[in-house]
Amino acid sequence: MNRKRYYPFLCKCGCGGKIRIKYSHKQDGIPSYLLGHHTKGKNHPLYGKKHSEETKKKIGKSNSGKEVSIETRLKISKANKGRPCPEDRKIKISKARLGHKVLEETKRKLRQYRGPKHHGYGKPVPMERRVRISNSKKGSIFSESHKKNIALSKRGKHNGQGNPMFGRHHSDEAKLKISMAHQGKYVGENNPNFNGWSSRLPYGKEWEPKLKKRIAQRDGYLCKYCGVLAPDGCPHHINYNKLDCRPINLVWVHNRCNNKFNVNRENWIDFWCKRLNINKLDLASDINGRD
Repeated sequence: MNRKRYYPFLCKCGCGGKIRIKYSHKQDGIPSYLLGHHTKGKNHPLYGKKHSEETKKKIGKSNSGKEVSIETRLKISKANKGRPCPEDRKIKISKARLGHKVLEETKRKLRQYRGPKHHGYGKPVPMERRVRISNSKKGSIFSESHKKNIALSKRGKHNGQGNPMFGRHHSDEAKLKISMAHQGKYVGENNPNFNGWSSRLPYGKEWEPKLKKRIAQRDGYLCKYCGVLAPDGCPHHINYNKLDCRPINLVWVHNRCNNKFNVNRENWIDFWCKRLNINKLDLASDINGRD
């Protein structure tokens, strides 16, 4: 069995690799570098230089449409494993991808690796990585268009059986953690629907059981929002002024439906004016009240 023999000197590129003695060296000469190492670092003809934009476009055009083999991808992945990405390079990548739109074909390819086909499927994410992801997301602000895109992409996906908690229940420990995490966060002025304690303001003098009954009879005890019979409903102030108890400003709704109208109030006013064929000027009043 022939043993591998090496020259007493190392590769000149500084990698510390040993050069193996081969029979062909008698004719070709003794090499000073390992195969492919003669163009590394300062020995590379482009060391300290940069490609022009025209050259970059030519290289990009010549490489477009080429498919990298699985073997080559594995080699690249192995070579880059554990290699930290410098901060300045991260910033460059981020700027280069700013405004970049993913092609539909690329999206389709990415969808193929969801679920069990995903390399991380069923594997728990290490705590160190979770902290790193959390820190990288802190302080980031989504644009309004991005928020709308997220909302549209998730709409209807988590309803019913699509909800990851469908048929499951939180444990008592999980409930306690959620409760502790939210404790005091959304109280008073911290609540996104806070409206200056307007819920404590008094109603008008006309706000009596007789008025409520008259509105219910006028609307046939039907919720004017969902159209379902609501014998235990309540009148809703269309312009959100609790002192304005005119019949034109009141509409019969379910109690649960009434809770929906406390956000986006201007939109709801337009909604009721359109549905009940009411002129908005007839409802002109201070809308800082609350049912």
